[in-house]
Amino acid sequence: SFAAFGLVALLFLSAHAYGAHTRCHVWSSGYNLWGDCAVKCPDNPRGLMNFGLQLVEMGRNEVNKNKPVADSLFNEADSIFTKAEKIWDTYVYLAINFGVLREWQGRYDDADVYFKKS
Repeated sequence: SFAAFGLVALLFLSAHAYGAHTRCHVWSSGYNLWGDCAVKCPDNPRGLMNFGLQLVEMGRNEVNKNKPVADSLFNEADSIFTKAEKIWDTYVYLAINFGVLREWQGRYDDADVYFKKS
């Protein structure tokens, strides 16, 4: 009947609208996108590195405003980079970004080690 068809069509369109809304949220920022990637693919070192980079960027934006928040973001990025390094320890871009993170943390000797590794 026409009412049953209308109900099925409404459910179909509602499901697609919900899916589109969810995808739009994920793609709304780099943090959401790479965070989603890190959750769904926890063994993907490139995805983990990119999520860590988002955390580093957020920390850099907080350094002059709220140092404890910046330090917290840097520490979270550090743990994400460490996890990625355990998966792919010869990933050059990860070593470079680890060095940059170490500089932002004020750990210059450690940064130098990562830059030389890269």
